[in-house]
Amino acid sequence: MDTKQHALAAEIRAEVAAQRITAKDMQRAVGVSSSAWSNWFITCTRDVPMGVVVDVAATLGMTGSELLRRAESRAETMEPVDELEAGLSRSGRRALEAARAAHREAGGGGVDPSGRTRADEDDGAIGRTATG
Repeated sequence: MDTKQHALAAEIRAEVAAQRITAKDMQRAVGVSSSAWSNWFITCTRDVPMGVVVDVAATLGMTGSELLRRAESRAETMEPVDELEAGLSRSGRRALEAARAAHREAGGGGVDPSGRTRADEDDGAIGRTATG
């Protein structure tokens, strides 16, 4: 998912926390399962249906357009999402960062754990993998 999806999820999580509402209470109020909530607003691995955005916004006391405007503003200040990290758990992200750090300490030659090569960096092709 892209940065805007992550920004929407972050905005919802922040507002839910500010209003001291539990995720379980939000799930019940909106009528979604905990796995759907997680896929949409925690791991950001699935697109959120617009009806759900509107229902979440209403539950939080705002319009869907206000929630989306706030998410757009948040997205403008966020770093681009690392697609490799997007679906990882916290422990998975820590493991990936540890592997990246070890790679940097070893001199960084060859392929790093994200699939990028030194040649990719040299020719500006960041994002391509070593195999394709």
